[in-house]
Amino acid sequence: MLAANPRIRDLAMTTNGVLFAEHAEELRAAGLHRVTLSLDTLRPERFLALTGRDAHAQVLAGISARARWVLGSSSSIQSCCVASMTTNLPT
Repeated sequence: MLAANPRIRDLAMTTNGVLFAEHAEELRAAGLHRVTLSLDTLRPERFLALTGRDAHAQVLAGISARARWVLGSSSSIQSCCVASMTTNLPT
């Protein structure tokens, strides 16, 4: 396990979050410290159009799972979104 290596002080990952909720606790137990979750839009129909996946709810569940790590710890949440003039702005 990487986290057991004394030379590794920080273990982080970036993910689209689709499978994060179902693996969050095992990743945390394995020593993962930080996670960046990417959500391209807050609108489920736009998410489907952008990604080709009907997984908006799964990503939100991943963000919620990550938020539970923060409670009672010094950890923080980082999320990312790439804004696009043609897809993210109101129509």
